Amino acid sequence: MKNPNDGELLGTIAEISGYSADELLELVGAETAEVVVQEGDISWYVAPYGGKWLSWDDADMRPHVMVHDSYDDAVLHQVQGAVEKGCEDCILPTYHEYITQG
Repeated sequence: MKNPNDGELLGTIAEISGYSADELLELVGAETAEVVVQEGDISWYVAPYGGKWLSWDDADMRPHVMVHDSYDDAVLHQVQGAVEKGCEDCILPTYHEYITQG
């Protein structure tokens, strides 16, 4: 499997949306994925992919994947989602600065 961060996408975003959460971690490289929110046993991720940033969580068998132009956009999306859901306490401390940006 080629590294998607070398610029070659291994699938379209539509195809990526069909992946399981574990397959997404393998695709992007688990070492590059960051957990932004930890809601019980559900992790909310951001990761680089082909010059863009992806965000998703592992709550569903086939997670909905969002595509962002920047790291900050991806993190802010996850943080805003947690705030809207009422689980600000689930946002990991590293990302608390993004709470006020939403």
